[in-house]
Amino acid sequence: MRKIKLNWIHIDLELSGLKSEDFNYEVPKDVYELKERLGFCSLRDKSNNTVWLMDLGGYWIPYPNNPGYFRLKLKSPIEADDGTVKYLSPKKTKGFGNIPYVLPEVQKLAENYSPNKPIFITEGEKKAAKATLEGFPCIGLSGVWCFKDKESDFLPQLEAMNLKHRTIYIVFDSDIGNKVGVQHAELRLAVELINRGSKPLSIRLPNEENGNKNGFDDYLVRHGSEAFIELVEKAEPTINPLIAEGRNKDFGAEVAKE
Repeated sequence: MRKIKLNWIHIDLELSGLKSEDFNYEVPKDVYELKERLGFCSLRDKSNNTVWLMDLGGYWIPYPNNPGYFRLKLKSPIEADDGTVKYLSPKKTKGFGNIPYVLPEVQKLAENYSPNKPIFITEGEKKAAKATLEGFPCIGLSGVWCFKDKESDFLPQLEAMNLKHRTIYIVFDSDIGNKVGVQHAELRLAVELINRGSKPLSIRLPNEENGNKNGFDDYLVRHGSEAFIELVEKAEPTINPLIAEGRNKDFGAEVAKE
């Protein structure tokens, strides 16, 4: 019975080019664990129906750089009033703010002052895990704005990394050209990195010919690391692709004033 329950998780990981041994996860035990880790065990959908998380199913993603912190990947998305919910983070009352997902090998690289070794930043734990597995050490944000929170413009765990003089590649999903909010987050992240002496460059992932979008993991699965290296070589300072995508030249100044 357990193998049947886990099968969908293995399929979900395979979509990102990962095997169970490549990505640490846990299966939720009961509602008490949900309450302990998230602070809740159900949600309301946009029709005001109660969705019980244990009935819906999901898996925990533990953060190796922050023991005790878990996010929940849902088996099926929930359509809520504020959008489609695929992942759940703990309530702020659980004592956590935004936390970056940093694998041990990436943490070790960041702790050692080696500015000649670049680091990548993307949105999502599985994307970061796949990228790191392929030789592109990557930090995963739980959302494009989650390099910051209400208490800080730059998360303390990112602040503590040796980012000065290091090239940081920002790799968001390929539909960024159509999402002003994501573009805004990308540039704001770049500004924060520049303020800390980093050299941020943006990589633009292409959509597929059929229009399907690519995330970092999708692109590596579909095209491989050699094709991605070609995109790395074409990376530009973040403002350049934003201007090319039709953003106003004063966009950067607007972000810097915030």
